[in-house]
Amino acid sequence: MLDTSPKALLLVVALVLSACRKPNQATSQVMGASSGVAPNVPAIAEKVGNGGAGSNNNTEGNGGAGSNAGARATSPDPAELPQTNDKPQLNSEHFKKLGPALFAAIVNDNPDPALPYFFPKAAYAQVKAIKDPAVDWERRLVAAFRRDIHEYHRGLKSGSGPSFLSLEISQPNTRWMKRGEEGNRIGYFRTVRASLRYQETSGRERFWLVSSMISWRGEWYVVHLNGFH
Repeated sequence: MLDTSPKALLLVVALVLSACRKPNQATSQVMGASSGVAPNVPAIAEKVGNGGAGSNNNTEGNGGAGSNAGARATSPDPAELPQTNDKPQLNSEHFKKLGPALFAAIVNDNPDPALPYFFPKAAYAQVKAIKDPAVDWERRLVAAFRRDIHEYHRGLKSGSGPSFLSLEISQPNTRWMKRGEEGNRIGYFRTVRASLRYQETSGRERFWLVSSMISWRGEWYVVHLNGFH
């Protein structure tokens, strides 16, 4: 006969509740075990940060892009590098700036802005087989270049308003100068009688003579502007 006393009924309720709790606890244990992996994720990420991409970034910072920038900042002067047998090209950035620089120096009566396009002193010391080439460069070549700039400026007509047209080189007047041909110990290209052309406001075209230019590492540089001094 079934016991329906209050005590028996309470025992049945307790057994039912106990049975319901066991699956939930098991589920909670499974979820807890899965979530237990999560604390390891930051540890893995930290390793990647210390020894993966982060290390590459540090390497680049210490010896990559930063070092390259430093190397560029300390690049040697081309005038101190060895000569080459490259023939100067008329479409180089250097040549495109040479004519306008000479023109501006004459019009403004100021040789200084054109000096980067005058044959460099360090290169001249390598080229010329003479005593004290640096002194010759200073006292003879550059001094004559400055005088010629001022002389051309004085020849400008007042109010002529000149504008630059071109710097023209004659290919028949261009050739390779072998060692020893002009007191030189190494060769170079030389061109003579180039024309620095300009136009006056009246429309009339004129030109200034550029007596001699020689090459250094594939670029033209002025040596004598108006005549050979």
